[in-house]
Order: sequence, then C-alpha cells, then structure tokens
Amino acid sequence: MDVKHIISKIINAWDHINDSIQDLIWGINTQKQMESTSFETFSESLQHAKKYQATRYCTLRKIRSSLNIDFGKYTFIDFGSGKGRVVIAASKWGLKNVTGVEFAKNLHLSAKNNLEQFLSRSKKSTAPITFIHLDAINYKIPTGPNIYFFYNPFREDVLRKVITNILENATHPSEDIFIYVNPRYGYIFEELNLKQTVYIPNRNFNKVVKITI
Repeated sequence: MDVKHIISKIINAWDHINDSIQDLIWGINTQKQMESTSFETFSESLQHAKKYQATRYCTLRKIRSSLNIDFGKYTFIDFGSGKGRVVIAASKWGLKNVTGVEFAKNLHLSAKNNLEQFLSRSKKSTAPITFIHLDAINYKIPTGPNIYFFYNPFREDVLRKVITNILENATHPSEDIFIYVNPRYGYIFEELNLKQTVYIPNRNFNKVVKITI
C-alpha cells in the first residue's frame, strides 16, 4: 500500500469521525448508506436512482465559504435530500428558506424525524425548513433566486429532466446557483448552456464539487 493511499484512508476515517460527532451534536442520524433497492417508492424514477450517501460536513463547509453571495436572498433546494443532512446544515447559512425533495418514503420519514430532533436541540435561529415527499421531476420551482443542490442523486435522464424543469420555470435565472457534488454527469450542464462554473477540489468521499453560476 503506497503512502498516498494510506493518507487517503486516514483522511477518510477522520472525516467519518467528524461526521459522526456533528450528527451526535445535532441529535440526528444521517450516516448509514442505503442502496436504492431499499427505497420505498412507486416512482418510475427508481430505476435511475443512486444509493443514499450523505454529503460530508467538511464538503458543506467548503461550499458555504466559497459562495460570495447574500444568502438571505436565496431559497436552498436539495434534490434527493435523503435523511436531511444537507438541508439541516444549510438552515444555518442565513438563507431565506431551505427545502428537501425526496421520493423515497422511508428516507423522507427519516429526514422529518431528524428535523424534529434537530429543532429540539437547536439553540440558534434557523431558516424555515421543509421536507417534501415528491419525485424531483414533478417539483414546482419556487420564486427565486434559488440555490439547487445535487449530490449525484440520480442518473442522467432524470437529472436532465430536473434541470430542464428548473430552466423553464426559473424566475431569477441570472442569480440562480447549481451545486453538483460528485458531478458524474456534469456535461448535461454544458449541454443546457450552464457554462460558467467554479470547481472546488475535494478530498476522498465526495470527490469534486462543481458550482455553476
């Protein structure tokens, strides 16, 4: 085993410990991964779904610090919000509203339970939080400007439909921001003329973060 691989494993283990500590502080449970075969849904989009895997807190901190914007103007929408980690963390960013959209009933219920536990412990004010049990392709885009978050939640067909829906219904397209963690299908953004991008190099677990403005 070479030195770089050993260092990578150490960093990954450290990040995992930090994630567990933050979950513990907030009283939430978002760590355990879930394969898409365990998702409770009747949606045809299931065949395009990726497994549930929470975004690292260190990744979220890096994203937050990289955005030079007036957060109070923005609504944050996490597509494929899973157990709610990103939504709960983003509620601390000073945003106008924070929403999670999830099509799997069991993940949606986990997110709502996590939110209840989080709010019972939170001592500081947070943005209003909403979890919606819905297929992402049917989500009605709210009045912007908006921040759209994707942690590689589904394959290219559904991703293209969701982004197209956003572009056709956006009210403040020049100010909207797309955040795509582990951008496996990043070429879709270029195909849809979302070309001005910021890449944030990331370590291990969540790979590269792509921000399109």
